[in-house]
Amino acid sequence: SSGTLEASVLVTIEPSSPGPIPAPGLAQPIYIEASSSHVAEGQSLDLNCVVPGQAHAQVTWYKRGGSLPARHQTHGSRLRLHHVSPADSGEYVCRVVGGSGPEQEASFTVTVLPSAGSSYRLRSPVISIDPPSSTVQQGQDASFKCLIHDGAAPISLEWKTRNQELEDNVHISPNGSIITIVGTRPSNHGTYRCVASNAYGVAQSVVNLSVHGPPTVSVLPEGPVRVKVGKSVTLECVSA
Repeated sequence: SSGTLEASVLVTIEPSSPGPIPAPGLAQPIYIEASSSHVAEGQSLDLNCVVPGQAHAQVTWYKRGGSLPARHQTHGSRLRLHHVSPADSGEYVCRVVGGSGPEQEASFTVTVLPSAGSSYRLRSPVISIDPPSSTVQQGQDASFKCLIHDGAAPISLEWKTRNQELEDNVHISPNGSIITIVGTRPSNHGTYRCVASNAYGVAQSVVNLSVHGPPTVSVLPEGPVRVKVGKSVTLECVSA
């Protein structure tokens, strides 16, 4: 006769052992994703700072050795550079603080390729100084401006004199183009050099400052002068 057969087996499911717990303060390294490392002049570029496992981290961006371009936008971990120029080339850094791990930084080098008709010329600076010379009386102020006529940006400017340090009454404008000597004194007399430099060379222009002391006055003939009563005498006042 037909019948039904059964068999059974006991299955026990054991929970898996817990995985290793990350050591406190140990975070995965951050990195930067970019649409490209080389971009043509006038285009836009997107950079994204990737922070694994740190949802509440604060991301800030800066350009090493300079400031972020004027045409930039930041949104969270993202940095967008609009209408880039060759001067925007350089190393961009994202810094992460306030997350579950220690402070971290990651960097990415951007190269902007100038267009065929670019005004960005690959050449050393061409400069001049205005005025080309100056003569002042002791105590007066004197000022010179270093003018940039040509050259690839960025161009740095520096003022020097007679291979010595500038005196304490000499002041330089924030952008380095103007030098002002306040309350000139005889020790300020001499030549001053504006030195301009960029990635392609160095140029310099020289100007001369003459500082005249206060006028001197004397009487001729030199005394003492003896004259008889009733006689006339002629004296001359001489200034120099």
